[in-house]
Parts: sequence; C-alpha cells; structure tokens
Amino acid sequence: MFVATVSNIDWPKSRFESSHRQQSQLDDYVDMMSSTHINAAMFQVRTAGDAMYNSTIEPWSKYVHPLAS
Repeated sequence: MFVATVSNIDWPKSRFESSHRQQSQLDDYVDMMSSTHINAAMFQVRTAGDAMYNSTIEPWSKYVHPLAS
C-alpha cells in the first residue's frame, strides 16, 4: 500500500489538525492494513525538500502539523 502525503492526498487529511489527530489517522491506516492483511506499506516522508519527521537539516513539511515538543 502506498500512502501519499503530497497535498494531503491520503495522510494527513489536513495540515491544520493537531499532531495528535494526525498520529491517530496514521494509526487508523496501520489498523486497516493489518485487518486486510496488507503486509507492506510505502510512506512518503520527504514530499518537497522537507520532512515529515524531526530533522535538524530539513524543515517540517507544510503538509503536516509539527509534533509538539
């Protein structure tokens, strides 16, 4: 399964939701994959020279709400 992150196509549903809600949505994807026996997922973590993870080099992606410290 491919989870697209560019322009909030699949995940997160909106960049304006809290990081907690975005994490919950990602958990829902994982639960759905497990229940339908999908055994592999591709998750795009660098959408446009940015990052969907805490990075000291790249800025937070504009498609995801930054995690609270």
